Amino acid sequence: MDLFGEQNSLFSEEQLEEISIKIKRYSDEEIIQDAYDYFKATGFPYPTLTLMEMKQEINKLANLDLEACPRSTIAYRVADTFHKHRFHSAAIGMRSPIESFEMEKSLRKALKMELKGGKIAPTHISFLNMVNGTQACANFRPAYARMMYDKYAGEDAVVFDSSTGYGGRLVGFLASGCKRYIGVDPNTVTHKRNQAMFKTLKNGDKSCKLINLPAEDVNVDTEDIRGVADFSFTSPPYFKKEIYSEEETQSCHRHSEYDDWINNFLKPMMKLNFDVVKSGGMTIINIEDVKVKGKLYPLVQPTIQAGKEVGFEYLRTERFGLQHRTMLVDGKKVIKEAFESVIVFNRP
Repeated sequence: MDLFGEQNSLFSEEQLEEISIKIKRYSDEEIIQDAYDYFKATGFPYPTLTLMEMKQEINKLANLDLEACPRSTIAYRVADTFHKHRFHSAAIGMRSPIESFEMEKSLRKALKMELKGGKIAPTHISFLNMVNGTQACANFRPAYARMMYDKYAGEDAVVFDSSTGYGGRLVGFLASGCKRYIGVDPNTVTHKRNQAMFKTLKNGDKSCKLINLPAEDVNVDTEDIRGVADFSFTSPPYFKKEIYSEEETQSCHRHSEYDDWINNFLKPMMKLNFDVVKSGGMTIINIEDVKVKGKLYPLVQPTIQAGKEVGFEYLRTERFGLQHRTMLVDGKKVIKEAFESVIVFNRP
């Protein structure tokens, strides 16, 4: 999956090979120049779906077999339609897609890779996130979230998400059989866009409570959410790997040192999940050890330890398969597969 939740090529390897040997009536340089002029005139190609397209995507996701969910990108662009600011964010020390789009050299390189990969389309630039120095903040795949909700929570359940992020899990909730979603996020823009998304796409008797606070500041009694959730599922920030905004409420700014982040964000966040989920309910955390500026920071074991300290029973750690990453190596597409940890807890 690429930056826009699309496959990087519209063609099979055999088709690409067949196309590459055909006579070119227009040179690659000419096509790339036309594409460059087009995008500079029209601006960054934000993913934008119409209301009818978004509803159809969610219907498709609702009917997807659970076995097919882990790798599916269905409804990924639904969240991006509301969260265009995701393309203005970046991993620490990297450029955002918007910044690379504004740089002539980076944009031309991405267009060249796009053409070599099959086709330049007017709706997205798949390879922009693969230009050296560019890395957007990731969104969560709605299909994986929908699978987790229907597998572990079930029909009419209340689910909790202590780091809503760019709405990937909220979209998964909309496609699931669950009834109520409670989400927490300190980012004011993200909070407003998630509110708009739920208002636009609410279906049936589903309800949603969104709390615009850092997870470590949430008072479960004030918010009236103590022991209300049947299931808790989230993917918190990976320390300071990604910079979502410059707001001081972000955990990467509030707790910029590793030990401070563990003690004053990760542990309170786990306590929040413990307090919100019902006795006998499960909490699942997607997180992974992360490398920031060449230094490795363990996050999996500290999360397990924090969960135990607040009272959770640690059950197991599963592997969350990330979408295949397509790279160009010596002019050929190479697919790499990566995994992250999914830590499963039970509230005794």
